[in-house]
Amino acid sequence: LAIYTHGSRAYAAGVAKALTEAAPGTSFGGRVVSRDDCPDLRGEKSLARLFPGGAARALILDDRLDVWTRGVDQTARVLVVQPYKFFEHHFRDPSRRDGDAQLSHSARALCAAHAAFYPSNGSVEDDVVACLDRSRTKVFAGCSLFFAEEVDIYAARCAERYGARLVEDPAGATHVVSRP
Repeated sequence: LAIYTHGSRAYAAGVAKALTEAAPGTSFGGRVVSRDDCPDLRGEKSLARLFPGGAARALILDDRLDVWTRGVDQTARVLVVQPYKFFEHHFRDPSRRDGDAQLSHSARALCAAHAAFYPSNGSVEDDVVACLDRSRTKVFAGCSLFFAEEVDIYAARCAERYGARLVEDPAGATHVVSRP
């Protein structure tokens, strides 16, 4: 595993600590990169920085898709998560575990992708994204979404990646998506 964040080194250490506490045995083996380590990030991230030999086995947990679109679009590898608020977690009562559901949801998704990538029959997929996409497309399979307001390209891509068909006429929609 690796952590690659635009956050500070302290933030990266906080994320690593939270993940290793949530999943004992988790190891990052020194693969923690923060903005303090790469001041030239300029608002963009690239797996080539972490995996110069190729990222076929890499998945990304991030609260933002936009930082993975510059240059080569890497959004297919992103599992979008809720933002991790380091200082809220750092200073709150450690006996309270609210908000930690994101870690268990993410862990389940990663374990499912791992099991699909390394099936029990011994074969290995070429790219973990194909495994992830097979699961993702089931989420909104059979759903036709109409967005009542204009949405950004990332929301539309995400809906399609999860199996939705986007329609321009609400009459052809199974679901209408609107802001409260």
